[in-house]
Amino acid sequence: MNKKKRSENKSFILLFLSCILLTTTSTFAQTKKYNQVSIELSSGAQIPLLAKNISRAEYSSLQQFQLSGRYMFNPKFGMKGSFGFHGFENRKKSEKPKYNLYRYNIEAVFNLAQLFEIDYRIRERATILAHTGGGFTFVNELNTSEKTDYLNVNLGFAAQVKLSNHISIMGDLSVIKNFPTKTVEEEIEMYALVSIGLVFHLGDKRHAADWY
Repeated sequence: MNKKKRSENKSFILLFLSCILLTTTSTFAQTKKYNQVSIELSSGAQIPLLAKNISRAEYSSLQQFQLSGRYMFNPKFGMKGSFGFHGFENRKKSEKPKYNLYRYNIEAVFNLAQLFEIDYRIRERATILAHTGGGFTFVNELNTSEKTDYLNVNLGFAAQVKLSNHISIMGDLSVIKNFPTKTVEEEIEMYALVSIGLVFHLGDKRHAADWY
């Protein structure tokens, strides 16, 4: 990897960490009538959709998890920074390539129930969040120790149901498209994530922005 590319990667990670830090510190400086900060933790299935010289069926797995920090500017719109780990390996042929993907994303978030003004009796308990953005994916090919950097874009929808004023359960469907920065013989170009997880709404207000 050349020095310019390494510098770009470090700059993006620094920006990502800054967003996470901003999300954390904003928890203690919320001035609105609702809690604006949430932490999301999820895991589930991952399914390759576009792959070069790789079997999609044999590389589908449950080896993924995601951690996100989200800040809502208002009940309709917010931003979040996300980290995802994805382990891809052939479940039938151990000699085939194995990949660990480390993904960093910055995304815009839209609360669809609020945007479309769904009946309050529904949206005070359940909503759908659309999220889209981009970032970097760092790939380790475990068999050869080769490292590849990808740019990525993603689009997802998260159904969310309130369990209490500070905890919600979520189910997320996301699609991630990788853009490799160099040509490799075998790669996973696009994959889908089907995840379930918990959302923790931080702050001392009674309601979170998602339900306000």
